[in-house]
Amino acid sequence: MQLNMSARGCGGSSSSLPGTPGAGDPANSVLRWAVSFENLLEDPFGVRYFTAFLMSEVSAENILFWQACEKFKKIPATSLNELKIAARSMYNMYLSESAPYSVNIDDTARVGEQDLEQPVPDMFNKAQAQIFKLMKMDSYRRFVRSPLYQSCTLTSVEGKPLPPLSSEANKGSRDNVNKSPRSDKKV
Repeated sequence: MQLNMSARGCGGSSSSLPGTPGAGDPANSVLRWAVSFENLLEDPFGVRYFTAFLMSEVSAENILFWQACEKFKKIPATSLNELKIAARSMYNMYLSESAPYSVNIDDTARVGEQDLEQPVPDMFNKAQAQIFKLMKMDSYRRFVRSPLYQSCTLTSVEGKPLPPLSSEANKGSRDNVNKSPRSDKKV
């Protein structure tokens, strides 16, 4: 079975993710984040708190690239100009040698500059799958053990609102990362 990594928390459909939709109870919602990475991605608040965690680790480019891939896949194959513009933007932001938010993928998944002339909606699938696996096996495991997640769990179980995030983390967008780029990258 191949996993289509769409996520409700990223503005997409969660119909292709395993599991059931989150219950209306916020406590159950937060607890579901620890059940599976897919559950976390289904929940907009889960994505927001996971992004804040990644920002604290200076690795938010992973979730941002994953979200950009989700958005890119929704561009119709017939919209060649829109695909070209979006593909170039993603390449420049995450994949080129001078990308300010480069993601760590191997050469087999890397999209080359020559591929940008004839883009297709699934051209970033290999790269996205590698980043998904990296986040699931590494960042996600640290997140569910983090003080941030523990605080979310405690406040949620107590029936209190989730702990506040910084205004940058709360937005959960690429603009947040642009405000605090990696020190080893050029902006």
